[in-house]
Amino acid sequence: MQWLEGLTTVCIATSDFGVTGENASIFLDGAWIKAAAKRFYKQGFFLEDVTCLDMEEGYVVLYHFDHFDSPGRITVRVIADREDPTVPSIADIYQGAEWHERECMDFYPVVFKGNPNPSRLLLPDDMEEKPLVKADGKRQSMLGLLRFTELDPCAGDYPLLGQLEERLAAIRAEAEAAEAAAVAEKEAAEAAAVAEKEAAEAAEGDAAVEDEAE
Repeated sequence: MQWLEGLTTVCIATSDFGVTGENASIFLDGAWIKAAAKRFYKQGFFLEDVTCLDMEEGYVVLYHFDHFDSPGRITVRVIADREDPTVPSIADIYQGAEWHERECMDFYPVVFKGNPNPSRLLLPDDMEEKPLVKADGKRQSMLGLLRFTELDPCAGDYPLLGQLEERLAAIRAEAEAAEAAAVAEKEAAEAAAVAEKEAAEAAEGDAAVEDEAE
């Protein structure tokens, strides 16, 4: 994805689409989301949705981009700081983002600065509660949910780079352990089949000896 070159603090993790439903994950600083969205638009990607999650790392804003002609579903992940969860709006680039951003603002304290109509979309105007915000101690780590196969070098000093590298190492270790377990299971099954066959042949031999003795 050379067309993303020059964006600061961007990491790209490639994934198995059959496992994750995405070809790549891009981890991006919120300040660069508009620049990234413009590049996606120029490359002919359409925006599937914008959604949010309340995770240990902060409010994670996810952008799902896809392409009609070139296969490749890409998820952009922006972590909004819990103390100041402000992210630039991309509604001036993808008009459909306006509704998605408003839905996120209904349920989370994330603010999409520059959204042309930041009014409530689904919830009552006088409702102050953000119903999808989780209580302390109930949040999961975003990193624990990720499955990817490779991690390209970051264009800048991405804060979670070290943890992403550790996660990739853990995923590879899990895959190796699963492969080793599958090999051991296959070998055990083959050994059991051989033992069963040998026992059957031995039983047939004993029966033949008994017949001769009679």
